[in-house]
Amino acid sequence: MDSKTKILNAALDLFIKEGFHGTSTSKIAKEAGISNGTLFYHFKTKEDLISKLYKKLKDDYRNYLLAHMVPCKTFKNRIKQLWFDCVQWNLDNSNCITFYAMFSNSPYIDNLSKKEASRNFDFMLDLFQEAINNEILLDVNVHLIMGFFVASVQATAKFVKDHPGHREEQLEQAFKMCWRSIANI
Repeated sequence: MDSKTKILNAALDLFIKEGFHGTSTSKIAKEAGISNGTLFYHFKTKEDLISKLYKKLKDDYRNYLLAHMVPCKTFKNRIKQLWFDCVQWNLDNSNCITFYAMFSNSPYIDNLSKKEASRNFDFMLDLFQEAINNEILLDVNVHLIMGFFVASVQATAKFVKDHPGHREEQLEQAFKMCWRSIANI
């Protein structure tokens, strides 16, 4: 594993455990097993590290979703497959989800970071817009559809994690609820 990856992994773990303010760059370097100089070679400041970690995690999420896409005949099946993949990624990457929440509500996030990371998910907005244009989804602002979709994914992942058992049934019921909230029925 290269030093930059070690730094990002250590930073994620420490930010989750100790928060942004409780985690110094020297702690991150020590946890990563590298020198402070190496950390600052890769990241100009702690803020730069936090912002780059956010972008990397968003890139990882996007890459996961794109790698799991399979052709589907209907918009509903394409959206369902995407929804299930999003839920699975959320379940498998709870540290990333915690970091997103911390970062999104912190002074470290800037408009550039937000815009760069959100561009990663333009393929989802495009899918939703195409479904709106074909009268499959409600004719509302595509960002509102995205918001409902994401909130449903997050709520479902939390529910499934907190209530083990009957997972497939829970997921099917949750998707049905999501679909009914955005579909042009």
